[in-house]
Amino acid sequence: MRPFRFLALLAVLLSVFGCGAAAAQAPAVHPLILAFSPLPPWKVVDTAGRPFGPYYDIMTRLARRAGLPLTTQVCPLLRCLDLLQRGDADIGIGIAPGPDRSAYLDFLEPAFAGPAQICFYRRAGDEASRVDTYGDLKRLRIGVTSGAHYFARFDQDTSLNKDVAPDKLSNLRKLVNLRVDVVIMVCGEGSLLVRRDEFRRRVELAGPEVRTGPRYLVLSRRSALYARKADLQRALRQMVASGEIRRLLAPIEH
Repeated sequence: MRPFRFLALLAVLLSVFGCGAAAAQAPAVHPLILAFSPLPPWKVVDTAGRPFGPYYDIMTRLARRAGLPLTTQVCPLLRCLDLLQRGDADIGIGIAPGPDRSAYLDFLEPAFAGPAQICFYRRAGDEASRVDTYGDLKRLRIGVTSGAHYFARFDQDTSLNKDVAPDKLSNLRKLVNLRVDVVIMVCGEGSLLVRRDEFRRRVELAGPEVRTGPRYLVLSRRSALYARKADLQRALRQMVASGEIRRLLAPIEH
């Protein structure tokens, strides 16, 4: 074999086997693990356990922009918070801020959307449980969900009579069974739940909505991907500036 043909063949072999070895040694990309606590209509899980909804669409596109594969862990709110606190999940969306959460969650800037609305619900026709002002809450027994944050003044007010239930449905059942006077929850989810047969015509708004602060993505401070915070914030900034997130939310926030 002529020398130059031998050298050419050797170069090809080295290229093929060298690339294969490099590929075999390349470290796997750590997936971005999303802690996904259902919050219809923004965060929804179907009967097969598959997540969907505009918040899931936001996270899918954000991960793609950041060049990270996304996996989703569906969990109740308290379980999701525990995963984020331990670093077993990396990121969450639509989790309300609070002093107790800032120790283990980094609230990414900018906020991805404006304020959500919080509603109080009462038994239909129960004028004694109307909530026109914050002061009206002082005389009422209020159903709250374990682990949930609502708005700062309410969350930090230890003078209120708050009755804790494990979930929103339990709270509404306590309401119709006279065990609490009002129930607090995010308005969008509340409007869906009170349409269920067991609550229809039995539960109504207790008063005007309360606007909360902006909505954020949260990154676990113990995440294996915490070093990618700048990349995630850059992708988030691009999605907000381009109007992409606003368009994803528009079908349910018109």
